[in-house]
Amino acid sequence: MSQAAPEQAAEPAMEPRQRVKDSTHLKRALNGMSALMQTNLSEPALDLCLELLEDWVSPKALANIVLRAQEIKRTMNKA
Repeated sequence: MSQAAPEQAAEPAMEPRQRVKDSTHLKRALNGMSALMQTNLSEPALDLCLELLEDWVSPKALANIVLRAQEIKRTMNKA
């Protein structure tokens, strides 16, 4: 007969904002993904984007704003 696996205590449900804000591991992982994808977002900029997303800002609209801001910055650096 097989034995049942011991029950593990379920983690209490947390709001996404609390998970990202309070999880050093998750923040480090997101910063790593950002660097891997070459988003050119600083850690404070990425944190701000995450806060905006947690406050239900449209991801597509936020992405468009970030891309436009990066485009303007590149243009200004060439001048």
